[in-house]
Amino acid sequence: MRIPLVNLPKEHSPYQAELDRGIRRVVASGGYIGGEEVRAFEEELAYYLGLEPWSVISCGNGSDALLLALAALDLPRGGEVIVATHNYVAAAEAVCHLGLRPVWADVMPSPNSDGRVSFQMNGSLDYLESLRTPRTVALIAVNMYGMPCPADELTHFCKRHQIPWIEDNAQGMGGVVEKVSGCLRTPIPLGTRATIGTTSFFPTKPLGCMGDGGAAFVPHDQLLAERLRQLANHGQHTRYQYEQCGYNSRLDALQAAVLRVKLGHLDEANRRRRLLADRYDELLADLPMVKRPWRSGDQPEALYLYTICVPSDKRDGLLNELRTAGIDARVYYPQMLHQIAAYRADSSEASCPVAEALQQTMLSLPIAPTTTSEQISEICERIRQFLL
Repeated sequence: MRIPLVNLPKEHSPYQAELDRGIRRVVASGGYIGGEEVRAFEEELAYYLGLEPWSVISCGNGSDALLLALAALDLPRGGEVIVATHNYVAAAEAVCHLGLRPVWADVMPSPNSDGRVSFQMNGSLDYLESLRTPRTVALIAVNMYGMPCPADELTHFCKRHQIPWIEDNAQGMGGVVEKVSGCLRTPIPLGTRATIGTTSFFPTKPLGCMGDGGAAFVPHDQLLAERLRQLANHGQHTRYQYEQCGYNSRLDALQAAVLRVKLGHLDEANRRRRLLADRYDELLADLPMVKRPWRSGDQPEALYLYTICVPSDKRDGLLNELRTAGIDARVYYPQMLHQIAAYRADSSEASCPVAEALQQTMLSLPIAPTTTSEQISEICERIRQFLL
């Protein structure tokens, strides 16, 4: 593709020497699983997120992070977990593998007047109450495309019913929301607002490694953090002391070394994405057929994708037009979770009309840090020519 969705070699090039030094350091150390490199990365990520060092537990991948988070909560088999249907399949996998039952939550309705669209889970209290049953034991929400899910509403609901919730921040590492109390504005990093936060270090994510990796964050409960840490390492408290039936899900030292370098460049990469999103916003503002993504104003964002909505009868034609022109546009995700046959038997009957309508209209556009303003202009011009 002439304009790829992501170009990792080009993205790495300004700090390739740092990456090479980190990789050589690990190779020379002879310690490739766990060890000092992983411990150092966990502490540096905890500091970045404003958490205690014990709060960050790295693991093998983002799917495992969700699985470990649910397992650490020790939820009863057959319990129901409210899950955002507009989501990657990992959330459904984690729920079903643990003998739990997903209850699908629709997307928040978007106002029609401002030309913006939200892709976040519906967090209204009345709506969540309509999904709850006596068997509801947890909730999983995702910061879709890097934009914040409605944490205040979700926290209120979960506290009311004394259930935990998980904030999947695989797409939003580095994003921040501000909590306002009087004249005081406190920045709250995405991924730290729930009982447990999770993330993925898949290479294309805002903070990605050069293979698989993930992490969970336990902001307030050290005992829960220790339980999760044990689960990720065969249930061990110390070597050969098995306190629970665990999993083998550990971050490689080589990936930790890569992540230590990339963490230092994360804010600049996110700043670049925000500038590109501003450019999209500017160039698409006068196209009434294009609904631009809702954004969080002046708060720091970590935009994983720039996703627009166009009329359903135009979407596939526009997608083909862009890809024919060498522009790597894509549909994330072609099926909502409640539509996937593998999970229907174990889930509740779902009515998610907002998500189903979005599925026919969504289109994600390149917004990697290496994308140029000129490329954004070309993409928008092709959208304009096709739609007008």
